[in-house]
Parts: sequence; structure tokens; C-alpha cells
Amino acid sequence: MSAAVASNDQKIVEAVNGQWSAWVNTGTCSKTCGGGKKKQERSCSNPAPRDGGRGCIGDSSRSIDCNSQPCPVDGQWSAWTNYKTCSKPCGGGKQQQKRVCNNPAPQNGGRDCEEGHIRLIYCNQQACKVDGKWSSWINDGACSKKCEVGKQKQRRTCTDPQPQNGGKVCSGPSSRVLNCNTQPCKEFVRELMQGYLHPTLKTAEHTRKQTTRDNESHLKTIVGSPRHLLRYTTIQIIQIMDMCSALSFLLDNIYVRFGENLYKQVVGIPMGSNCAPLVADLFSYTYEMEFNQNLQRQEKHNDVKCFIGISRYLDDILTIDNPVFE
Repeated sequence: MSAAVASNDQKIVEAVNGQWSAWVNTGTCSKTCGGGKKKQERSCSNPAPRDGGRGCIGDSSRSIDCNSQPCPVDGQWSAWTNYKTCSKPCGGGKQQQKRVCNNPAPQNGGRDCEEGHIRLIYCNQQACKVDGKWSSWINDGACSKKCEVGKQKQRRTCTDPQPQNGGKVCSGPSSRVLNCNTQPCKEFVRELMQGYLHPTLKTAEHTRKQTTRDNESHLKTIVGSPRHLLRYTTIQIIQIMDMCSALSFLLDNIYVRFGENLYKQVVGIPMGSNCAPLVADLFSYTYEMEFNQNLQRQEKHNDVKCFIGISRYLDDILTIDNPVFE
């Protein structure tokens, strides 16, 4: 209550006690959500004290809670995790990965995560192991013989492909030796023979020269009986041919000369050929006897007589370079 004050000849005046005004915000809330603080003030002016009234009791400022509602939480992506296995074990493959919007998930009206929950990445970029494989065999030099089975060395390398990145090396030999040129030696041969007759020893020394199609010469000196010598020069050829068609190969171009006499072989095949024995016997007697008679006729001479000009032309018939005599 206000007190009245009286004075002479004056009215009585009541004292007015001060009252607080309403609280007024003096700033914004410290947070927009999730509970902040806000300062408020008031003044002792509603009414202000007068005429001896009391002033306001209490604080003229205070801090109050504000914006206590939960804040919105925007969604955030989790870490990427492999969704499928890599498409290749090495050499560069591709792999799918995924992630989820839960780190955190959107709350209180927060925004969802942006698009992009699946991606494709490269994986297993390391180089693949390559096992070595052999190259094709290649000849290392020429065949040791042109015919009648030679030897051929071959080699190969571990380069098709070569081992890489820890791959296995090739197993097996890097070289080998094979048979080569297994076909019979069929050559055009020109054969010249010349020698000397030794009547006392009843032997003949004979030098045999063969010239092949490639103009290679082979020389061989033979000592034996005249009969043996002449049989060799014809019989061996027909035996090697191993065919009765040799009958058509008439050795009628062989001539033997002793002294002033020139002797020619009669048509026939020699004794001991591979043709039918009946056919061989039919011709061989005349053949052997004529040559033997001719040679024996010369044996009464004491000096050494020369027989020359024994020649034979063989077309594609196998011959012996190093004959063996009984």
C-alpha cells in the first residue's frame, strides 16, 4: 500500500511502489534446435516507484531455455562395402560396391543422402602369372646325310610365351635329334672303272670312280680275282635293286679290253641275282663263261695287261659307295 503524506494546507499524496515490466528478449536463442539459451530483461517501470514507494525486488535479467525441439539430422553414407566379387583374379577386373544412408540415418525432417549407393571400381590390378610354353621345333643345322637316314638336330625355346610374373618355366628338353632324309639314295651316277690284270697272281687291281648328280666323286681301289671283280660290278647292282625288272636293264655297254682284244658282255643277268633262279641260271652261264674264257686267254702273257674303259650309266639306281667283298 502506498502511504499518504499530509502537510499543512496540502493534499495527502500516496507513495507508489515500483513493479516489473514484462520480460523482453534481448538476443536470439543460442541454438536453433536441440535446446539453447536466451537472455531476457525487465525493468522496474510498470510502474516505476515514486513518492517514496519501494523499488522492484528480484533480478532484472535472466537466461531461459529456448528451441528445445530436436534438430533435424541429415542422412550420411556408410563406408563402401564389396557387393560382388571381382570379375577377374588378376590383370584388372571390376567389382561392385554399395553403401547405405545410415551414418546417421535422416531424422527429424533431415535430408536424405544423395544418390549413389552403388559404384563400380577396378580390382585385382596385379599382372597375371604367365606360364612359359615351347616354341615350335626348328632345325639346328642341316641333315647329316642327303639320303638313307641322316640325323637332324632340332631346338626350341621357352618363348611362346616366355614365363612372366612368376609363371612356370617350360618342362622337357630344349633340343632333340631326329632321323631325316630317310628316302633311298636315288641318284644319276656315271661310273668309270679302270685297272690292271696281274696274270701271275690271277688278280685284278681296279679303281672305281663314281660321279653323282651333284658332281661329287667317290674313289675306291679294289684288289680281287678278275672273275670276282666282274661279278661285283654287275651282280651287286641287281641285288640292291631287288626287282626282276632288272632284266630290262641290259648291261650291254660294258667292254673289257686285254691287249689288242676288246670283249663285250653278252645279254644276260649275272649269277646270284635276286631274280628267279631259273631265269638267272638260264643267262648266267653264258655270261660268266665268256668273260672267264677271255680273261684266261690273257693269263699266258707274262707282262701286266691293262683293261680300261669299263663304264656304266645308271639312271636313278642306288649304288654302294663302300662295297664289301667276300
